[in-house]
Amino acid sequence: MRLTAVSFFLVSALSAWAADPPVVYLWPDGAPGSEGKAGEEHVQVQPAGDHVVSNVHRPSITIFLPSKETATGAGVVIAPGGGHSTLWVE
Repeated sequence: MRLTAVSFFLVSALSAWAADPPVVYLWPDGAPGSEGKAGEEHVQVQPAGDHVVSNVHRPSITIFLPSKETATGAGVVIAPGGGHSTLWVE
């Protein structure tokens, strides 16, 4: 029951989000230690459906805000798991 309510909230929130949410780069010129590294981020889908993202040199936070009518002041941070070389998202 609780998972159903959360799923409903997330689906409702998805429909309210703007097409191009603002992105804030944690290090606009690249993460410390990534100097001289280049290339696009690489996404690999595992057999179980997990998305593994690597080659991240400009980590960022994407901000999804609710409409002003539904905003309560509460927030949620969703962060991928993983380590220093890959991010596991799913």
